[in-house]
Amino acid sequence: MATLGTKGIRNLHKWKKRKKPNKFKKLVDFIAYFVAILGPLIAIPQLWKIWSFQDATGVSILTWTGYMTGGIFWFTYGLLHKEKPLMIMNLLWLIFALFIVIGILRFG
Repeated sequence: MATLGTKGIRNLHKWKKRKKPNKFKKLVDFIAYFVAILGPLIAIPQLWKIWSFQDATGVSILTWTGYMTGGIFWFTYGLLHKEKPLMIMNLLWLIFALFIVIGILRFG
């Protein structure tokens, strides 16, 4: 019986087929970064209006609750993929959305 020896054992990994990169996963990762960066910036004008003028008329609590739900998804995505930029940006998004919802309840 022939043995592989130490060189043969070290080269076994070369026999495995290499996986092709998943294009869909790369697309989702790109979109996740894009949304994570823009999310908190989009909320700033609304947050400013509500809290500086103490007026939330015309601001939908349903919409901002939906934004919070989306923020929870992206934050969870960041946690699962251990992506610190996603976690940080979406934590900011959740904080902004929470303050907007609080402002709607308080001033609306």
